[in-house]
Parts: sequence; structure tokens; C-alpha cells
Amino acid sequence: MTHHVYTLGDFSGTDWSLLADNFNINLSTRPSKAIINSLLGEDVTRDYFPDLRGGAGRSEIQMFNAIMETRGQINQPLMTVKTAADTISAMASVEDRSARAYTDQLCQVKALEMEKMSKSTAARLGYVMDNYQQAKSAEKLLVPTTAQALRLCLEKVALDNDDLRGQLRTMMKGK
Repeated sequence: MTHHVYTLGDFSGTDWSLLADNFNINLSTRPSKAIINSLLGEDVTRDYFPDLRGGAGRSEIQMFNAIMETRGQINQPLMTVKTAADTISAMASVEDRSARAYTDQLCQVKALEMEKMSKSTAARLGYVMDNYQQAKSAEKLLVPTTAQALRLCLEKVALDNDDLRGQLRTMMKGK
């Protein structure tokens, strides 16, 4: 195992909002070279991180961006994490373990507006599980977190609550 320590300058004068505005910080997932390039620029990345390589690249980011453009405005999962990893593995010619790490890296990019969560959590939060009925409850899914998708989730949860309230009233009248 190798450890690399980079000093980028005066941390007290750093504009941390630039990082926070562009990425979901997840300390258990290393950002890829393409993600750091998009934030700092290729020259800075090459100068300060000369041995940085690998990770989700532009083609993977563009693929998920295209998926989000077509399906990111609805409250349905985009795909399972396994499907995403298999797709990335085929695209980037990497092993499954690396492809899963790439998927985690892509979830860090705020512009993609997607998150990884279990099927049971997604269903509880109001995502429509029509195409994922056969999946196990612990199966990890990629779900859109755009404002439109979240609004539709809220509407579904509110409708489900209204239905439950109606059922409860009917039960109480019967007693």
C-alpha cells in the first residue's frame, strides 16, 4: 500500500465552497482523476497530482449525464448498482470491484444528481419500484435526486398517507 501526501498551499485561505458546491463529500470514496480535473483543471491536476490515475472518466460521466437527462426527472430508479458496475466494467475494461468504485465516484458529482440507496429505502422515500419488484430489499439502486424527482416522491408519499388515513377512518367507523 502506498500513501501520498499532497500540500496544495495555504489551507486557511482555501475556498472550500468551490469543493462543496460541486461534490458530495464522501471520505470513504477516492475522487477520480477526471473529477479532480473538472474541479481544478488539467494543468493543476497534472502539476500537483502527477501520479493520480484511474477512476471514473469523462465517458462514464457523460453516459450517466445522458441517463439523467432522459430519466432524471421521474421518481423511478435509474438502474441497479450491479447494472451500473457491469456497464462501466464493459465501457472502461475494468474489473467489477473497480467498476463499483467508479459508480461511487460518480455519485459524488453533484451535477449528476443521483444517489445510491437500498431498494427498501427508495420505496420508503417514494420512488416507484415497478421495474424492481423482483429485486431483494437490500439491493442497491441508483436513484435520481433532481428537484423534480424528489417532488414526485413527496407527492407519492403524501398520496400514500392520504390513502392510509382514509383506510383508518373506514376502520374506525366500522367499530
